[in-house]
Amino acid sequence: MIHKESPPLKSLCPSSQNDYPLLPISNHRQYPAVLHYRPTYQPANQPITRSVPSDPGANVIDHVIWSGLALFAPFAGRGKSFALILRHFQVGGSELEKALTRGAVVVVARSRVWKPSHEAEEMYVVIPDELKRDGPVNGTDQRPLARIQIIHGNFLSRVTRFMDIHGRIDLPEGYHFCIPQVTFRHIFPFRNPNNTRIKLARSKGWLKMFVALFQVIYAVITLYRTRGDQLALFGYAAFGLSVFPYAFMSMAYLICTGFVGEYSHLYLLQTAIMAEAMARKPGCISGAIGDFERREPGAKDEQVASSVDDAAADENAGGAASSGGQNGPPDIFTHAKISLRRETPSHGQPIDILKIQVDGRKPMEFTYLPPEDKFQSPEITFKISCIADQHRLPDAASSVVSDRAKLMNAKLMRFLQYVIIPLALVSPYLLIYLLTRFEARSSTVTQRAWMMAWIGSGQLAFLIHFMVAMANPGLCPTAISNPWGMLILPIIGVILVVIGLHGFIIVGKMLMQFGTCSAVP
Repeated sequence: MIHKESPPLKSLCPSSQNDYPLLPISNHRQYPAVLHYRPTYQPANQPITRSVPSDPGANVIDHVIWSGLALFAPFAGRGKSFALILRHFQVGGSELEKALTRGAVVVVARSRVWKPSHEAEEMYVVIPDELKRDGPVNGTDQRPLARIQIIHGNFLSRVTRFMDIHGRIDLPEGYHFCIPQVTFRHIFPFRNPNNTRIKLARSKGWLKMFVALFQVIYAVITLYRTRGDQLALFGYAAFGLSVFPYAFMSMAYLICTGFVGEYSHLYLLQTAIMAEAMARKPGCISGAIGDFERREPGAKDEQVASSVDDAAADENAGGAASSGGQNGPPDIFTHAKISLRRETPSHGQPIDILKIQVDGRKPMEFTYLPPEDKFQSPEITFKISCIADQHRLPDAASSVVSDRAKLMNAKLMRFLQYVIIPLALVSPYLLIYLLTRFEARSSTVTQRAWMMAWIGSGQLAFLIHFMVAMANPGLCPTAISNPWGMLILPIIGVILVVIGLHGFIIVGKMLMQFGTCSAVP
């Protein structure tokens, strides 16, 4: 039998510019450059899809969505980690404040179907200007139609029934849970000594941190192996370069987990609204944390201009929740007693009578329009905050921060915003330039286009998730209720996944084209 002479290895395998001798080796050394991202290939590398901070109280579906997005768009995880680190240093050092910035704190809020109780309750309400001018309304023959409008600020996100909250909680009708934003620290006494001493359970994720560190080291080794033949053949489309987005994601996750940590459950904060809900039946809450300050209003506290958004802009401004509009003056909240009673006329259906008594004035009565009545228009509309009844900034609010602490936080914020974030956006292209000088070599236009599209889409994912996490750090995908958010965010997610999936395919084809040879210096 005559054996044909095999062609020399050099004709089968690409050689480097240094013309190193080439030896045939097993292909398993090259596969990890692309396949170690896929959790189905190597069990030891399964946590790669978890190198993104989990949302407090999130369910399994949310974890799967985040993990899948991080697999195909790793810069999304890096953007979220950067935002959480940035928010972590925006507040004081107490664990309760840190949990607030992480989105791990929930409060009881009045819902849109909230109704006054049959027992008189004290709260702050916006009295319409026409009642201030015309005086109180009395008598059964001239009761105007009135409705109560619950003011919902843009700093709240609804908690769904799929999210886990610490403790046992049964809310009466008219109340639900919301995750407040950082501006909530202006109406809750986080600096109260009882609150600063609170310790909350949060996981540092030491095992995840170790895995993330291993992934960073593994990615550096893979990038080192990319030198030589691979860069000489594919240029800046080399498949080994696809590892660095995951290295950056793992590094950001490593830092985020070390500083911020992760919360497995949401923590319920005790507030005046929670006490109001507990007074109603069947209200039952156990496991709440925090100590809120209550102060009986005096004659000088009958009225107050209040706005959480104004308090966020002005550290010295105090007050309760939500103004009437960001383009106009803040609403004037007035202390009043509100109750609801039912009357049954001799002829006709039973009607509800809304009774409002402002301090020092005669009671006012109105025919109450329930929230579900969409067919009648009210003549009078009263506004009530959904999360606060406070008329002033609490004495121990977190806005009382030393000038030195404010200066240090401001410097840190500027460093993160103007140095770290731009560097994170530029670093992928800088790394590619240093390794390849953006030379095309033998790569095709399709290979270069999809590889750069993969990186470009990752930068878009970085910005989107950075902004979303800065605005709402505890937002779970299954908790999105805004119609535009439910439409736009899934479309963006699908686009990112499709680009990432096609990037995997291109990398796989290049891996097969590269063959089973490697340069050995």
